[in-house]
Amino acid sequence: MRYAIISDIHGNLEALQAVLRECHMAKIETLLCTGDIVGYGANPKECLSIVRQFKVISVAGNHDWAVGGRLDFSHFTDDGKKAVEWTRRHILMDDIAYLNSLDLVVKNKELTLVHASLHDPHHFIYMTNLTKASLSFFHCWMSQFVL
Repeated sequence: MRYAIISDIHGNLEALQAVLRECHMAKIETLLCTGDIVGYGANPKECLSIVRQFKVISVAGNHDWAVGGRLDFSHFTDDGKKAVEWTRRHILMDDIAYLNSLDLVVKNKELTLVHASLHDPHHFIYMTNLTKASLSFFHCWMSQFVL
C-alpha cells in the first residue's frame, strides 16, 4: 500500500490541489492527514469537501477542534483567533460536525496518526524540545504492544 501523509492544510485550496495532483501521479492509494484541515486559508469549505470526497483518513488538529467548538482557543495568537472565527462563518454545520467527529489519534497495525504529542494529544503540545519529543516517542513505542 502506498500512503501519502499530508498535514496543516489550513484551508489552502491551491496547495491541497497541487499535493493531490502529485499524489495521483505517484499512484498513492491512501491519503492520511495529521490534522488542521482548516484555519487561516480562504477555502476551508472546499478543502473539507475534498478531504471528505477522497475519504482521507484524518485526525483532528487544534484548529479543527477550535473551529468545531471542542477546544478553547483563547490561547491562540490574535491571527489564530481571527482565523477560527472567520472559518466558523464560512463553513456549513455539516462541516462543523465532520471536524468534531475527528479523533485525536488514529491507530491500526501499520501506523499511528496524531497532530501533536502522542503522550498528551488533548493538549496539542508542540515538540519544542527533546524531553517533549522523548515522551511522545516513548508512548509510541509502548503503544505498539497494545492495540
